[in-house]
Amino acid sequence: MQEQNQRLYQHNVKLRNRVADLQVKSKSKGRSSKLVVSSSARSRRSNDDQTVKLGKKYAIMVFPWANASHVSEGPTNGLPEPEDPTRFRSLDAFYEGLTNELFGFLKDPALCRLFAENSVFKRDFFKQVKQGRTTALHTVRECATIIFDGIDALPASIWHPKTSSDARSESPALSAMLQFPGTSAVNAPFSPIFYPNRVKDNQKLFMNMHQVKVLSCLIHLLSDLSQYLILFLTT
Repeated sequence: MQEQNQRLYQHNVKLRNRVADLQVKSKSKGRSSKLVVSSSARSRRSNDDQTVKLGKKYAIMVFPWANASHVSEGPTNGLPEPEDPTRFRSLDAFYEGLTNELFGFLKDPALCRLFAENSVFKRDFFKQVKQGRTTALHTVRECATIIFDGIDALPASIWHPKTSSDARSESPALSAMLQFPGTSAVNAPFSPIFYPNRVKDNQKLFMNMHQVKVLSCLIHLLSDLSQYLILFLTT
């Protein structure tokens, strides 16, 4: 009986030691996993930060209405280059040039490869483009009375966020800014507002003061464009 108890006691000691060893290994593995997860999280945050910056920059500096369906997996020969005049002859030609323009924007071969091969990066990039567009539209609308200052035919209230879309769509003055008589604002590549004094002249395309103010507003992210104008005049 005493011998049996001794064997049980020794077996119990071995089990306790084994449990202690397993607990040490478990804690060590837990710390290692936390380090891996922490490193992975930092990497993911770093990639997320990069995606946010790229998407929002693209929305302001390149094209805010782009989405994944507009671009292919890499630069394509035979399509219009970003500054090719033929690209601006129709909306279809413009969209065809978005792929080469996007990869020219990314520049870095590693980023281009990431965009082409990583569907999550591509999805998140265009998600940020969309959010950048929403922010930009809200900012521009807040500054619209300053941006379009001098166009007396448009009441200031038409830009207010609470103004109904019907009020804008039914405004003859606003329609005159968006489409030439007898044309469709949807199919025409450029609206009258792109030309100085809204007179069509392809030699002076984009030569208007409105876009300068819009870009200044978006870059500086000011709710009141006059703040930027004051900064500009004092620097």
